[in-house]
Amino acid sequence: MRARWGRRVRSVGLVAVVFAAASVVGGRPAAADEGLRWEGRSTYTLDAPAGVVRVVVDITLTNETADYYYDEIGFGALAEASTLRATRADGGALSAQLVPRGADIASARITLSPRLLPGESMQLQAAYDLVGQAPRSERWTRVNPAFAAFTAFATGDPGLASVEVRVPKSFTVDVEGAELSRDEVDGQLVLRAAAIADPPTWYASLTADDEEG
Repeated sequence: MRARWGRRVRSVGLVAVVFAAASVVGGRPAAADEGLRWEGRSTYTLDAPAGVVRVVVDITLTNETADYYYDEIGFGALAEASTLRATRADGGALSAQLVPRGADIASARITLSPRLLPGESMQLQAAYDLVGQAPRSERWTRVNPAFAAFTAFATGDPGLASVEVRVPKSFTVDVEGAELSRDEVDGQLVLRAAAIADPPTWYASLTADDEEG
């Protein structure tokens, strides 16, 4: 007898986070009883000469349902995100697109292929760039050789989300929001937060100055 499964889509929704008298948007994991365990590791790397912040999100999914499959996931990103691409752990490309959700936000949508069946796990990686915006732009990200301002968000289930930010050590970095540990690795300042308890409300807003730049 052929097994029958219903379809579910897991989407990390968008939630407003208020800081510095302004409103920005982060991610909210879906309720745990939806049956998809989501582990996420987000890495933000400042590429000042290119005028962008490189973002990589490593995701491990586990379908804990008995009778549903998943063929699509989504998570929130700032509207200035561009060039979204996604791959499986074996290097296979996945279909991915950025869908505008308003003036400030977008949804990163990834099609799972093959679809994730009950009891199965899948590792994948999503990557995109946060493009530095022009002066006086209403969007958030600014990047040039001497200055950068951007916000990092967490993606994943409570306790299963982590964030790492990499900035050249020539920059002096200030952080608003979450507390981040600091280390120096291979000429970069590395700021980290692990096992984030409440990803929906977590954010780190960074400003970085390089006086020599």
